[in-house]
Amino acid sequence: MGNKRVSIFNFFSESIYVRLNKEIIRKLIDSIRNPSKELLDQLSRLKQGKKISLRNLTRIASDYSISKREIERNIILITSNKHTNVGIKNPKLPFYIDNEDIARLSGGILGDGNLSKNLMVDYSNQNINLVNLVLNS
Repeated sequence: MGNKRVSIFNFFSESIYVRLNKEIIRKLIDSIRNPSKELLDQLSRLKQGKKISLRNLTRIASDYSISKREIERNIILITSNKHTNVGIKNPKLPFYIDNEDIARLSGGILGDGNLSKNLMVDYSNQNINLVNLVLNS
């Protein structure tokens, strides 16, 4: 497989939340003209130092032609829950992964699971095909 560049934007975005640094938040706010009500709510969350879903961040980047790579370099926290600060702090993104199974397992844990302090893995998903992919990784 070789080293594969894996962007955070390649992960399932429904259950991933991120916090951005203040510099990129200012840049986002300054570059967006005529934001919708929904976008104003998301920008307000960011200004308050709160997390937003990766899904919403992806939509913002796409709708306003903002570089996903630049956003990715400015993520300071990745979590699977917007109500916690437990997660990957100051991630080194993008990820470079040299094994497809590791990529699948990592994505599954990040998107639909967690890793305890004792390194116990918990994974939960209602899609049996995804469960089987992770189990067989």
